[in-house]
Order: sequence, then structure tokens, then C-alpha cells
Amino acid sequence: MKTEKVLKKNAIKAYKAFNSDLTCKGFQYEVGKEYHHIGEITVCWAGFHACESLADCFRFYPFSETKTRVAEVLAWGKVKYEDTGVKLCASNIKVVRELTWSEVLSLCNSGDNNTGDCNSGNHNTGDWNSGSRNSGNWNTGNWNSGNNNTGDWNSGDYNTGNYNSGYWNSGNSNSGEDNSGNSNTGKRNSGDNNSGNSNTGNYNTGNGNSGNQNTGCGNSGDCNSGDCNSGDCNSGNHNRGCGNSGDWNSGNWNIGNWNIGDRNSGYLNTSAQKYCFIFNKQVEKSVLAQIEFPEFMCFTLIEWIPDYKMSQQEKERHPEYVTTGGYLKEYTYKEAFRKSFEKARRKSDWPKQRQKLLDLPNFDAKVFEEISGITSEELGVSAKELADKPKTAMEVTMADIEKVFGCKIKIVKDR
Repeated sequence: MKTEKVLKKNAIKAYKAFNSDLTCKGFQYEVGKEYHHIGEITVCWAGFHACESLADCFRFYPFSETKTRVAEVLAWGKVKYEDTGVKLCASNIKVVRELTWSEVLSLCNSGDNNTGDCNSGNHNTGDWNSGSRNSGNWNTGNWNSGNNNTGDWNSGDYNTGNYNSGYWNSGNSNSGEDNSGNSNTGKRNSGDNNSGNSNTGNYNTGNGNSGNQNTGCGNSGDCNSGDCNSGDCNSGNHNRGCGNSGDWNSGNWNIGNWNIGDRNSGYLNTSAQKYCFIFNKQVEKSVLAQIEFPEFMCFTLIEWIPDYKMSQQEKERHPEYVTTGGYLKEYTYKEAFRKSFEKARRKSDWPKQRQKLLDLPNFDAKVFEEISGITSEELGVSAKELADKPKTAMEVTMADIEKVFGCKIKIVKDR
């Protein structure tokens, strides 16, 4: 709604732009004369128009010395403002004096060494920039390149924050479009250090992930790898629960496809299975509830490396770090396993974690080395220590039984 106020005493100092012949909308003006409108005034239709900011005049007239003339005016009487407040309409106006073009440039550009129109600050190139060393139009801040950026060192359009590259990013060091947060790469990411599109959370790689450190698309939870998993640490697709490996599992720690329940292995199983395998040997499933795995066996395959920790080679391989502030490093399975192992070995509770590993049912140093790349020598495990390890019920061999009974045992099939 347009506002109106009646000025009785003090006239408003403003500026008015004209065509090169000093006309405006077909009406001829002269410097030094007053003009009066009888009747109601209406912005853009009835009355005399002007702008309190000289730069605003060039929203309606070209910024050209040959095409536009500008005068200082006084406005009084009835006054209405446009909704934006940029332009006023008055019932009375006086054309006080015409400005030289050098005056126009001086009043529009505020600062030093600006190239363009209506800049405020120093060394700007373009129009309507506020700050210093901006290139483009309508930038606020410093060293922006593009249009309508707010903040510093933005490249592109409509970015808010610092070091953004692209469009409509909000935050810092984003690359792409519509990112909200920091160090995101892609589109419509919300959070920090996401790579891809429409991720919510932190350190996600892919599209539409919700949570943290997911790799793939449409995952909900943390540390999922694959697509459309719901829960944590799932590997595969369409799993619901935690620690599933495979597809369409519902429950926890299932391996395979279409399993329902916990710790199933294979296809289309329920929790009715009695046995599972540890270190390639069978154990009763009930034993799993009593197992305590060492903490270092839980590790992540990806890690965010901030720019200040990057080597020169990493910077050369990932030039995007200049925009994102770092990069997402991916490890092989054995690299990640060893990294977690080395970190655990430096901690004071390492003897406790090592013992948890050795206490696992059916522990086999060779199998463990095949999985992790970590040798028995690195674990500090001697042959005697392995020989003295108590065996679980499922580990007892026929030779062990014969030794107990002191005789040979022959298995006869039931006929």
C-alpha cells in the first residue's frame, strides 16, 4: 500500500532524471521553474516524480551522458512513495539546477577507482556494488564475482556467505546451487561437507541422503553405503535396521537378501537359524549375544580432510579444495581397517582391545590377516597363546573327543 504524507513546511531535496531534451513522459521542464499539480496525485500516473537517491534515478533512465540529463529538485505539498520507497510522487516540484555529468559520476560512485555505475567502495567493476573489488552487479561485500552476492569472495549469483561458487548458496565454501551450510558440493545440500544433491546432514556423498557419512542415494541414518537404506552402517540397498549387508533386509546384522530378523546369513531367512559362522567356523547363534568386539573393528571408509591438512599432491589432485575448504578422502577396506588399528594401538587401553579380539570365538590369526591385512606379529600373538586359547563347543574336533575317551570313534550312519 502506498503511503502519503502532507508536507507543509520543509521541502524534500531529491533528484530527477530527464530525456536529453529535458522532457519526462512528454512533459517539458525548464531549469529554475516550479510546477504544480492540481488534484489527487498517483504514483506513475499523476504528479511529479523524483528520487531521493541519485543512483535510483537510473532504475528508470539509462546511465548515459548523451541520453540522460539529471537535475537537483525540491518536492513539497502532497507526497506519495512507491511501495519500494525508491520513487516519490509530489504535487509540487522545482527544478533547482542541472548537474554536470562529472557530478553525477561522483554522487553515484562512492569510493575510488570504480568502473561502472552507482558503486559504493573501491575498485569495483560493474553496477550497484557495495564494498571493494567486486566484479558484476549488485554485490555486497568484497571480491565478489557475479551478481547479487552478499559476503566475500563469492563467484556466481545470489550467494550469501563467503567463498561460495555457483548460485543461491547460503553459508561458506559451497560449490553448486541452493546449498545451505558449509563446504557443500552440488545442489540443495543442507549441512556441511556434503557432495551431491539434496543431502541433509554432514559428510554425505550422493543424493538425497539424510544423516551423516552416508554414501549413495536416499539413505536415512548414519554411515550407510548404497541406496535407500534406513538405519545405520548398512551396506547395500533398501535395508532397514543396522549393520545389514546386502539388499532388502529388515533387522540387524543380516548378510544376504530378503532376510527378516537379526544376524541371518543367506536369502529369505528369518531369525529361526541356529548357527552362524565366525572365522569360517560354525558357532551357535546364541553365542553372538555374548560377544564384545574391539572398538577398532568399527571404522569408516571415508574421511573429510580440511585444506590445512592436505598435502601438495592432494591439493593438485583435488583443486576443488579452494572452494570447498577440503575434500572427502576414500580409503580401501584394508587401509581403513589398518588406520583404525594403528590409532587403537597408540591408546592406553590397547591391551584390553587386543584381548577382546583374541577372545572372539574361533579366533584365527590367518583369517584375520586375510580380512584386515594385520599380521599376528603386529598383534603380538604367539603360537603358544593361540594353542592355549580355549575352544568353543563347535570347535571341538573328532581327535579331541578320541583323546578324552582314549579310543577310536567310528561314526555309523543311522539306517
